[in-house]
Amino acid sequence: MYHAQAYRLCASPAKSIAIALVSLAFALFAISFEALEITDRSRYVVHIAAADVIVFRYLPEGVLTYLVNEPLWKLLNYALNLAFDNPLDAIKCYVFVASFVSAYIVLSHDSRYFLLLLAFILLPQFLKNYIAHLRQGVAISVFLIGWLGFTGRWRIFIIMLTPFIHSSFFFLLVILGIQKALSYISITIAPRMILYAIIIGAMSLASLVLAEALGARQTSYEYFGADISGKGFVFWLAIFSLFASQGGAFIQKHLLAMSVLLFYLVSYTFLPVAARIFESGIILVLLASLSLSPGRFLLFLPAFFLFFFMQWLPRIGVEGLGWMGTLG
Repeated sequence: MYHAQAYRLCASPAKSIAIALVSLAFALFAISFEALEITDRSRYVVHIAAADVIVFRYLPEGVLTYLVNEPLWKLLNYALNLAFDNPLDAIKCYVFVASFVSAYIVLSHDSRYFLLLLAFILLPQFLKNYIAHLRQGVAISVFLIGWLGFTGRWRIFIIMLTPFIHSSFFFLLVILGIQKALSYISITIAPRMILYAIIIGAMSLASLVLAEALGARQTSYEYFGADISGKGFVFWLAIFSLFASQGGAFIQKHLLAMSVLLFYLVSYTFLPVAARIFESGIILVLLASLSLSPGRFLLFLPAFFLFFFMQWLPRIGVEGLGWMGTLG
């Protein structure tokens, strides 16, 4: 079922047009990063150019191995390989569509916070998915369509596609599964979150072993380039504390956002992929801040913008804004 409330601004044609124009500007900004030196860009060129070979690369190793190595992404590459003669044009198609869709959905979330929502999508931890880590950006755009745009079976179907584009979403689906399982246990929110933390910690410890056993590509290279700075951990720990202080009703309303944040905090020290997985759900955490009480929201704003400028400061004046291998 289509979830109209997620796109509440669409009720006003003028606002919808304004949001579409800003989303277009965001997409054009993302597409302006064309250099092959952009992080992972040359790899994407190879994957699209040789898509007819790569599409079934893992199938001889078994169905499970094939499924954990993002087959839908490979099929999309194969389709774009047929549609475009130049792999760089296919990459532009990825960037434009994914960035426009994501921007439009986020900016449509609540008109009262339009400028803040714009800052959310310009946060480097989110923006980089439409410049450098395109596979993750495509998966995030699909997830946002499902999570914020639909309810019921359509929501489930759409978000179930995401791990087959970027496998970080396997973790988000597991988190959703844990939520569903624990919903049958009658316990208050505090012990529930403690139980979440224990289960998530155990899941994190087991995940790399399982990924290696299944032959997932992430055990080799891609995830280890994520931002895992101590300053980021301190900021997100403060945000988690602020959210938790809002009370049980807030936590229950934004349980996925809280669980994603808890996953990052619990697994930060021993799971190298924690920050990269967190980036797949970071926008849900940021959107949850809009439900804070006025007093807590006033605490969130300066903390967020301080973090925002700290993220951007090292990139100013750097070639490719740091996405050409300098800052990742």
